[in-house]
Order: sequence, then structure tokens, then C-alpha cells
Amino acid sequence: MIVSGTIHSTLKIKGNTLAGEQITALLENKRVIGPKKDIAEVLNAIKIYEHLEQYNPTNKNLAWRPPLKKYEPYN
Repeated sequence: MIVSGTIHSTLKIKGNTLAGEQITALLENKRVIGPKKDIAEVLNAIKIYEHLEQYNPTNKNLAWRPPLKKYEPYN
């Protein structure tokens, strides 16, 4: 289970302007109003968190990368 507060705190440091409620809405596949860049950043972070348990930090090659899809913000 992804906690919206974790994503909010992580991305807030990098300047993302979306509020916690907006991130929760995105986690629930709802539409939000906000900068396209910030919405795309949150959607990508959600994908990362969904695949985090598959990451193996002891792998020296670090060849595995989560299958990220470039999200198009809502129109």
C-alpha cells in the first residue's frame, strides 16, 4: 500500500506543488487540477513505489528497472 504522505514529502522537497489530497486522488485514479509536470511526476513516483519490492540493491549490475510508462497528464 502506497501512502500519499510519503510521495508528498519526497516530491515536496523537489518543488512539487501538489497537495496531499491531490496525491491521494491520483492514487485513487481520480482527476486533479495542477501543473502537468507535477502530475506526471506523482504518477511516475506511484509506479516506482508499486515496483519497489522488486528492486534488488545487492545486484551489482542494477540492470532491472521498473517498467515505467510515460504518463500523459489529463486534458
